Amino acid sequence: GYLARELRSRGAMVKPYAEGMNKHVKIATHLHRWWPKVVFVRGTDRAYIDQILDYTADSAHDDAPDSAACIARLIRQKE
Repeated sequence: GYLARELRSRGAMVKPYAEGMNKHVKIATHLHRWWPKVVFVRGTDRAYIDQILDYTADSAHDDAPDSAACIARLIRQKE
């Protein structure tokens, strides 16, 4: 919600969505399936990558793996 409002204020066309799937299930299914194909572009924040690499079901910080899993799911929907 917050990011969508901020992007709209900058003129971007945004279609927000609400996430209903459990984060761990989403990460364990979508991100795990796509992991062999994942390539991080040069300049990707190292802390973002480390958060993904260090992820466990008990991780306190799961925003990076969650966002990566969302991207993987969106890619799969377009196949």
